[in-house]
Amino acid sequence: GGIDSLLDTFFSFLNRKTDLYLTWDPSNVSFDSNPPTMGFPPGKAEDLVMKSFRKFAYRPLGAVKKSTVADKRPIGSAPIETESKGADLRRNNDERIGEFQRPIGNGGICPKEGYYWTQSQNEVTFYVSLPKETRGKDVDCQISAKDFLLLLKTDAQKEILKGEFFASVKKDECIWDLEVSDATLVVTLEKIVKSFWPSVFIGHPQIDTSQVDSAKKVQDFDESTQA
Repeated sequence: GGIDSLLDTFFSFLNRKTDLYLTWDPSNVSFDSNPPTMGFPPGKAEDLVMKSFRKFAYRPLGAVKKSTVADKRPIGSAPIETESKGADLRRNNDERIGEFQRPIGNGGICPKEGYYWTQSQNEVTFYVSLPKETRGKDVDCQISAKDFLLLLKTDAQKEILKGEFFASVKKDECIWDLEVSDATLVVTLEKIVKSFWPSVFIGHPQIDTSQVDSAKKVQDFDESTQA
């Protein structure tokens, strides 16, 4: 697990849901008559990633608090809040606006709870990293109109994630899938009321919904309108 698993999950999302990995040859493109609207020339995507990476300074090892046994908790367990830890987070996290996260893909990142998420006005999708070698038969994913429960059958019905949705969803139109290549559970919830949620679950970290991109994407319209 660790940082390798988190990076794999993040870049897997970029590969599946964005044009970061689309590339085109400048010598074969007519910029006057048919300029590309997606993707990047060779090397440009890597430059963008490294530009974002270099926005944050390296920290000497001595400045990082060593973890203890008490700090290590299974994914989905209740976070341990302390005043000093919360204060450090607010001081050091440039992606926060006051008490709220700055939206990423109109969603956010919940590392303590073990998932990250995106949304449109119609649906919410969240991604949960599971142990490698996990298969669909190992997953017990329970979705109701208001609640969610994720258990791992291979570990004595271990509870991975549990919570009450921020708002009710259309139970029969919610789906989940396991990306076996990187053991990521992808859950998509269909909203009853079109809106932007501050969080997937009540009580979990919230984003600033005033900062979301409210422009509708093509996939947000019905099929007849897209046509």
